[in-house]
Amino acid sequence: MATQVPNRRLVRDAALTFTQALPAAGGNNTSASFDLGAGPFLPDQIDIEIAFPACAANTSTGDTYTVQLYDSADNSSFAAVVPGESLVVAGVVSTGSAAKVVTIKLPRNVRRYVSFYTVATSGTGNNTAQLSTFSILS
Repeated sequence: MATQVPNRRLVRDAALTFTQALPAAGGNNTSASFDLGAGPFLPDQIDIEIAFPACAANTSTGDTYTVQLYDSADNSSFAAVVPGESLVVAGVVSTGSAAKVVTIKLPRNVRRYVSFYTVATSGTGNNTAQLSTFSILS
């Protein structure tokens, strides 16, 4: 008997997609927030795609961008989700860092509003014209 594998196609919802300029070297910023609804909801069944751009000026291997998942119950007091996933993009000598696209599942304990906090170390270069994109996939 053949084994059945569930096939789930994830579609990006344009209404649930935000872009955010990268922070300046040594800076940080927070994306707009997604409202997951008043509940009950199952956050571990929600996938979020993070599309991080290529950064030609990020040419030091010791410098990174870190994108971390934040959540809030009231859409004003955000904190890091624990346990939470982070995306770390390290610099690459001579070419800069490559673009990355990752999909994460929200942890079960996430609260109603989620956003993404991005931190740039001091040597990442000027990549403020680059945009990262955060999308809920359904």
